[in-house]
Amino acid sequence: MRHWFQGAFSDPIFRPNLSNNLTVAIGVGLVGGILLVFLFEHLDDTIKTSEEVENWVQAPVLGVIPLVASGSSLAPKRNTYFLIRR
Repeated sequence: MRHWFQGAFSDPIFRPNLSNNLTVAIGVGLVGGILLVFLFEHLDDTIKTSEEVENWVQAPVLGVIPLVASGSSLAPKRNTYFLIRR
């Protein structure tokens, strides 16, 4: 068997550059992560404050259900609210 084309590289063994590959992978990962954070923040359309509710429905807010911590003495009342809501 004859070789019709002899390669341009004299060293037939390929050795990856680990530090270069890690640097590129970390950079791409950081940039991709930051872009995903901005994308998710842009796509988030949840209402978080009563002012946002007023702007969205063009009417005043009549009442707000307070956020109660789990260790609070009001926790049983909080659990009752969630049972009623189902």
